[in-house]
Amino acid sequence: MCGQDGAELTAGLARDREGTILTLGDHAYQDGTKQDFLDCFDPYWGDLLSRIRPVPGHHDYHSDQAAPYFDYFGEAAGDPKKGWYSFDLDGWHLVGLNSNCSKIGGCDEGSPQYEWLLDDLASTKAECIAGFMHYPLHSLRPDK
Repeated sequence: MCGQDGAELTAGLARDREGTILTLGDHAYQDGTKQDFLDCFDPYWGDLLSRIRPVPGHHDYHSDQAAPYFDYFGEAAGDPKKGWYSFDLDGWHLVGLNSNCSKIGGCDEGSPQYEWLLDDLASTKAECIAGFMHYPLHSLRPDK
């Protein structure tokens, strides 16, 4: 969010360390517009863009089916019609999931993402697997 110290402080911590950065959505408050990305995300995180592997949050979907999010992150964000993908890193198989289920045809058994995930997990040889997403499977928030 523009005007708050959190983005600068967190990006500074990431800048001081090597490695891939997983981001868990809601990248540019308030509405994930192109201008929000340019004004509120890019000044702090733009130089780290090549290291970021994102997943979309619900604020990213406030703007045109998350088009600014997918435009900003490009191929790293996966297919714009899906927002899920996987990759291998240092012996790990990492799975970025799109937990904005109502925007992508659901997340339940039989949904496109669910079927893709079954195939993806069946095809990996990695012993270490981690998933990352915006909304957790279980939450203490009463609205989730």
